[in-house]
Amino acid sequence: MHLKRYEFKYFVSEDVYKQLLEAMEPYIEPDGFAASCPNYRYTVHSLYFDSPSRLYYDEKLDGKKTRHKIRVRCYTENFYDSEAYYWEIKRKDQNMISKSRVEISRDELNYMLRYNFLSCPEHFLNGNQMKREITEELLYYSNRHCLMPAVFILYEREAYMSPLDDTIRITFDRDVQGNSYFSSGITQQINWSPAFDKSVIFEIKIRGLLPFWLHNLIREHGLYNESISKYCGGLDSAIAHYA
Repeated sequence: MHLKRYEFKYFVSEDVYKQLLEAMEPYIEPDGFAASCPNYRYTVHSLYFDSPSRLYYDEKLDGKKTRHKIRVRCYTENFYDSEAYYWEIKRKDQNMISKSRVEISRDELNYMLRYNFLSCPEHFLNGNQMKREITEELLYYSNRHCLMPAVFILYEREAYMSPLDDTIRITFDRDVQGNSYFSSGITQQINWSPAFDKSVIFEIKIRGLLPFWLHNLIREHGLYNESISKYCGGLDSAIAHYA
């Protein structure tokens, strides 16, 4: 899967969240996955990769306009309990965000972790075009930057889409936590640390222009797009836990 879109992120309080949700009710509905979850919320669990010198972390803090991040994502509270995982390469070019994503099995992930993402199962490069392209890009960055697992990021996501325009996606993320990869057990993860003091991250993901109802809502609540990184916030909190 390949996606290109714009993203806008805002910290909001629980009270503002409720006001936003009420105002957006005529325009949105739970997305296909969230619709079957209690309160339309589900767990998102990611393992982020970086160089030994934390190149991707520094690029984000420095505000580099062209950058990327690499992660493996699943949807279970314990990362090692999942049956399916997703490689994701997320790229930022000025204001445009693009993301490539492909599903991998637990055995395939374990193989990649064993070889520190410097090698991959042979069938990855002989499979479908999308999986081959993402694998080649991943191996390129792994070898160029000596990528290694850096931090687990865990949070709860509430997700909506617009039935009027399926290119609009709205999410509310809560309880973002970080956990160092090297301090986590192989089968049990402990020592989670909260990444942000503010309670809810409101995100708008859209491929075109903001519709009038969403633009007016942002203006009415005085919201300003913020540079929010779950990876950087989670890594900071994980490091501070052991400081």
